[in-house]
Amino acid sequence: MPFVTKNPSYYLSALEEDSTEPLHVGLYLAGSSINEKRARDLLALGKAIHGTSRPIRCLWLRFRQGNESLLEAFSAFGEELVGAMTIQSLVFEGKVGTAEVQCLRGFFTQNDLRCLQFRRTNVDISTFVMLKPFFTHTSTLKVLDMSSNSAVGDECVSEVLESLLEGKTKLETLNIGESNIDGQPDDDSRVSGSGVASIASFASKTPSLSSVTLRLRHLDDVGIGEIALVVRSKDCNVRRLDLSGNFGNSGVKIFAEALKTNRSLKTVSFGCYKNLNDVGGKILLHVVDPI
Repeated sequence: MPFVTKNPSYYLSALEEDSTEPLHVGLYLAGSSINEKRARDLLALGKAIHGTSRPIRCLWLRFRQGNESLLEAFSAFGEELVGAMTIQSLVFEGKVGTAEVQCLRGFFTQNDLRCLQFRRTNVDISTFVMLKPFFTHTSTLKVLDMSSNSAVGDECVSEVLESLLEGKTKLETLNIGESNIDGQPDDDSRVSGSGVASIASFASKTPSLSSVTLRLRHLDDVGIGEIALVVRSKDCNVRRLDLSGNFGNSGVKIFAEALKTNRSLKTVSFGCYKNLNDVGGKILLHVVDPI
């Protein structure tokens, strides 16, 4: 687990150092109330990040249950980050929704972010509608990780990927995963077969994409077929695929056929929750290079 602290002042001296060594900044944001000193320290940290020339390798924001006082202090922190160009990676984790992300709206208008992650959060379609200007204008984003977010479904996936395509994205890594892949099959927030098709379409239109991880209940034999179409294309540049879902031998057979003509893939991982057995494994062995 990455290091996070409740004490924002922990990083102030490091941010004042004349150093080019990237710094990790991790904050644990929680509590029923936030006292005046902690609010001042959070504000001071925002000012220090904005003013430093030291690269921030990652700003990791781990949220737990809070109230309006925490949100108010975090909003003030976010205002200080507007124009901060040294943050390379931003991670939202935990009890994060649109209100929390909204606090950094100004920062999202001007940045050099290379990586954006949403991990086990409560973000939903309203979050990504709000972030559309960022996704359509970013020229630096290389990694997008949307792993284990309970309210991310087809609408969210479509909104994000369409916005990235509109901005002629140079994305290299895309991770989309559900928190409970074997939960209720009729959950409206899930990424459906249509969502899987949207992801495959995005991959086919994004030549910069080199790594894709999908962990989805509705990644079935049909979905694997959609991915196989991308893999079969002569324009495919994906080097790494990590696929988990409810596909079986039929889907793997379709994928194996696509591998026969693919020249870019170096690593493929399958995580199947039903139907796949030695038959599927043997099919793959017939087409992969043992070396």
